Amino acid sequence: MLSWLEKLMGSGPWTDAAALGLKLLLMLLLYVGLRWLGLRCLRAVMRPLAARAARESEAAVTRLRTLEGLARSAITYVLLIVFAITALNEAGINVATLLAGAGLAGLAISFGAQRLVRDVLTGFFLLLEDQFRVGEMVTLIGSPGMPQLTGTIHDMGLRVTRLLDSAGKLVTLANGDIAGVVNHSRGPVITAVEIGVPADVPLERVEAAIEALELPAGSFAGPARVEGVAALDGNRTSVRVSAPAQPGRGPDAELTLRRAAAEGLRSAGIEIR
Repeated sequence: MLSWLEKLMGSGPWTDAAALGLKLLLMLLLYVGLRWLGLRCLRAVMRPLAARAARESEAAVTRLRTLEGLARSAITYVLLIVFAITALNEAGINVATLLAGAGLAGLAISFGAQRLVRDVLTGFFLLLEDQFRVGEMVTLIGSPGMPQLTGTIHDMGLRVTRLLDSAGKLVTLANGDIAGVVNHSRGPVITAVEIGVPADVPLERVEAAIEALELPAGSFAGPARVEGVAALDGNRTSVRVSAPAQPGRGPDAELTLRRAAAEGLRSAGIEIR
C-alpha cells in the first residue's frame, strides 16, 4: 500500500519508520474523510424520509430517529474496524494470528469481541422488535445485580443506549446488559391515588364528585373514577381514585390527578383527611 512513499523516501530504519507514520496518518485522514462522507450521505437520505414521517405520525418520527442513530453507529464502527485492521497489517502485525493465538492478549481480545458482538446483536433485535424508540419513557431491567433504570430514551446506538432519568442525569447502558423493557409510552397507563375523606360521607357522593372532574386532555385519556375503598381508619375512609393517563405522562398525571381530586372534593363540600 502507498508504495510511492517508499520510493520517495528511500530505505533505512529512520525512513521506514517515517514512511509508516505517514501511511498511518494518511489512513487516519482517509478514515475521517470517509466517516464524514458517510454521515453526510446518511443525512441526505434521512432528510426526505424525516419530512415524510413528520406528515404521518410522531411514532414514525421517533422510529426514524432511532434508525438514524443505529446507522450512524454502524458507519462509525465498520470504518473504525477496517482502519484498525489495515493499520495493524501495515505495522507488520498479523491480525489473523493475533486473534487465533492462545496467548493472554488473544484471549482478552476474544472476550472483548464476544461482548461487542452481544451488544450489537441485542441492539439490532431491540430495533427489529421495536421495543422502544427515541423520546419514549421506559424502564430498563438490567442483568441480575443491576438496578432498574427509568427515564426517557435520549439516544440508541448499535452498542449502547442512553436515557435521561427523572433527575436529568444521562445514563449509558450497554445493549447487551438490557434483560427486559417496560415501555410506558405505548397506550394509556392507569394512574391511581388514594384520598382520605370523612367516614360518614356516603361513597356515592364521593363517586359523583370524582366523576365530575374535568381532567386536562393533554395528560389524561379518559375520566376519573372511584375504584373503591382502600382503607378504613376510625373516622377516616381512604378511597382509591384512578384515571387513564396519556402515554409517557404517568408521573406528572399522578400529581395532576391528586390535585384535581382534592379540589373537586372540596368544591363538593367534602373534607379531605
